[in-house]
Amino acid sequence: MLRRSVSEKRAFELVTLGADFSSDEAAGLGLVNHVFEDTVFEAEVERFAGQFARVSRSAVSLTKRLLYQIDGMSFQNALDSGTDMNVIARMTADCRKGVAAFLKKR
Repeated sequence: MLRRSVSEKRAFELVTLGADFSSDEAAGLGLVNHVFEDTVFEAEVERFAGQFARVSRSAVSLTKRLLYQIDGMSFQNALDSGTDMNVIARMTADCRKGVAAFLKKR
């Protein structure tokens, strides 16, 4: 997982030295997406996590699967995998529900 988040040289340095680093440094390295102050931590985590409650679970799951699947693939193979995943996504109940909601607003 570390190797996917940082460069090979940085991963080697972190693993071999085992040095401590701050949350701000972790954000700078790309190891975490967000850093929240202690005083607002719980509220910000709730707000952030709440964003995922509003999106399609199947879309999140399929996207995560695709991102892991294409790691190391050639560009063309990654495009092909993305196309295949798009077909699968369009067959989900979440997609049908989203399309119906969109058409209803028209």
